[in-house]
Amino acid sequence: MRVHYFAGQADLSDDQIYATVYGDHTDADWSATDMVLIRLADELHDTVDVSDQLWTDLKESFSDEAIMQLLMMAGYYRTVAYVANGLKLPLEPVVGRPFPAQRS
Repeated sequence: MRVHYFAGQADLSDDQIYATVYGDHTDADWSATDMVLIRLADELHDTVDVSDQLWTDLKESFSDEAIMQLLMMAGYYRTVAYVANGLKLPLEPVVGRPFPAQRS
């Protein structure tokens, strides 16, 4: 769970960390840019595609080159996850924390 490793550098609040596991782009106090990035990650994960509306929203904040880089980074991360999980690699000690507990 890399969010614990990068949370300090990204200045994420506890609510934002929680939302990365149990919420969506409308939870926590995300900036407009953060919300569109979360939507991108969610859509790619759920549909392996980018809807026309999301593409339009991405273009409001990012250049074509930046969008291409975001897509490449998401694909790279997914590839690393497939390999690491498929090989049953142990979690790195620095990121080996559990997900935040689900709130009632």
